[in-house]
Amino acid sequence: MGFNRIVDTDIDLKNERTRDREIPAGKISKRSAILFVVLSSCGFLIVSWFINPMAFLFSFPTLIILLGYSLAKRFTWFCHFILGFSIGLAPLATWVAVREEIVWEPILWTIGLAFNLAGFDILYALQDQEFDQKEGLYSIPAKFGKKISLRIAIASHILCIGFLFMAGFASGLGFIFIIFLIVTSYFLFQEHQIVRTSGNNFFPPKFYQIHSYISLILFAGLLFDRVFYFLFLVF
Repeated sequence: MGFNRIVDTDIDLKNERTRDREIPAGKISKRSAILFVVLSSCGFLIVSWFINPMAFLFSFPTLIILLGYSLAKRFTWFCHFILGFSIGLAPLATWVAVREEIVWEPILWTIGLAFNLAGFDILYALQDQEFDQKEGLYSIPAKFGKKISLRIAIASHILCIGFLFMAGFASGLGFIFIIFLIVTSYFLFQEHQIVRTSGNNFFPPKFYQIHSYISLILFAGLLFDRVFYFLFLVF
């Protein structure tokens, strides 16, 4: 995120929605932000070295993906999916750190999370549709317009639920997780409803609040499912 703010400083300064962000608003100097990103990146690589060899090996391409997505909207409207994948790597990276292996379970979680974030970012980018078109930036809303963008976002979130269902099944989760996954689907539906009834310029805070609940709901579903399993099925 720090690197994103650095490379987007000039763009953020032109955009009414983003000109109050820390660097364009002068709250944080660009030099301080660069130092923060460099130190954080070095810390990430060093910590990966101490975890295990596989974690260290994959830390370099992971860092490139994390930093590279900030530049993607200058070249491709596929940028939303690059962002989704960069954040979606979290389950796979955690699995590698703990178990030093790559298997299907974390891959399914990663794909599900990637589609979740990609769908959200497509909706989020609707706020900058006109600005992106004016500045020559790439995004699905700037390329295809609101109607098709909403369809792509819906498809992304349907795929998200599908892959999370498969991930839960592959991980041995049961009906409690499925119930929470249905609740997650409802929140995603509400997210789309807010976008459909809002203008393209600014979404209400509820849009962001609803999406912030999704990870908590999924975690609660996973936790309660495992607790139920060990309390009532194992013992």
